[in-house]
Amino acid sequence: MDNTEVIDATDAALRLRHTATGHVFTYRVEAGDLVPGPVEEGHGPKDPGDVAADVHVAAKREARRRGLI
Repeated sequence: MDNTEVIDATDAALRLRHTATGHVFTYRVEAGDLVPGPVEEGHGPKDPGDVAADVHVAAKREARRRGLI
Protein backbone atom coordinates (compact mmCIF):
# COMPACT_ATOMS: atom_id res chain seq x y z
CA MET A 1 0.00 0.00 0.00
CA ASP A 2 1.50 3.27 -1.08
CA ASN A 3 2.05 5.66 1.82
CA THR A 4 -0.42 3.82 4.05
CA GLU A 5 -0.16 1.26 6.80
CA VAL A 6 -2.88 -0.75 8.50
CA ILE A 7 -2.74 -0.06 12.22
CA ASP A 8 -5.87 -1.94 13.28
CA ALA A 9 -8.21 -4.35 11.52
CA THR A 10 -11.25 -6.20 12.79
CA ASP A 11 -14.29 -7.73 11.10
CA ALA A 12 -16.14 -4.45 11.68
CA ALA A 13 -13.52 -1.75 11.07
CA LEU A 14 -10.19 -0.78 9.54
CA ARG A 15 -7.81 1.96 10.70
CA LEU A 16 -5.10 3.12 8.34
CA ARG A 17 -2.36 5.72 8.79
CA HIS A 18 -1.06 7.81 5.93
CA THR A 19 2.67 7.56 6.54
CA ALA A 20 3.59 10.90 4.99
CA THR A 21 1.06 13.01 6.93
CA GLY A 22 0.33 10.87 9.99
CA HIS A 23 -3.44 11.19 9.58
CA VAL A 24 -5.34 8.12 10.81
CA PHE A 25 -8.47 7.18 8.87
CA THR A 26 -11.16 4.90 10.30
CA TYR A 27 -13.56 2.91 8.12
CA ARG A 28 -16.53 0.84 9.30
CA VAL A 29 -17.66 -2.25 7.41
CA GLU A 30 -21.42 -2.03 6.85
CA ALA A 31 -23.57 -4.05 4.46
CA GLY A 32 -20.54 -5.28 2.54
CA ASP A 33 -19.04 -1.85 1.95
CA LEU A 34 -16.66 0.58 3.66
CA VAL A 35 -18.11 3.65 5.35
CA PRO A 36 -15.64 6.46 6.15
CA GLY A 37 -15.47 7.46 9.78
CA PRO A 38 -13.48 9.96 11.81
CA VAL A 39 -10.03 11.17 10.81
CA GLU A 40 -7.45 11.75 13.53
CA GLU A 41 -5.08 14.69 13.12
CA GLY A 42 -1.66 13.96 11.70
CA HIS A 43 1.73 15.58 11.96
CA GLY A 44 2.07 16.71 8.36
CA PRO A 45 1.15 20.03 6.81
CA LYS A 46 -1.41 18.52 4.44
CA ASP A 47 -5.14 18.65 4.91
CA PRO A 48 -6.50 15.10 5.37
CA GLY A 49 -8.69 15.66 2.32
CA ASP A 50 -5.54 15.87 0.21
CA VAL A 51 -4.71 12.22 0.90
CA ALA A 52 -8.19 10.80 1.61
CA ALA A 53 -8.70 9.37 -1.89
CA ASP A 54 -5.40 7.47 -1.75
CA VAL A 55 -6.19 6.09 1.70
CA HIS A 56 -9.71 5.07 0.63
CA VAL A 57 -8.31 3.06 -2.29
CA ALA A 58 -5.85 1.35 0.06
CA ALA A 59 -8.63 0.65 2.58
CA LYS A 60 -10.82 -0.97 -0.07
CA ARG A 61 -7.90 -3.08 -1.27
CA GLU A 62 -7.15 -4.21 2.30
CA ALA A 63 -10.83 -4.93 3.04
CA ARG A 64 -11.08 -7.10 -0.09
CA ARG A 65 -7.85 -8.90 0.82
CA ARG A 66 -9.28 -9.70 4.26
CA GLY A 67 -12.66 -10.75 2.79
CA LEU A 68 -14.58 -7.99 4.57
CA ILE A 69 -16.25 -6.65 1.42
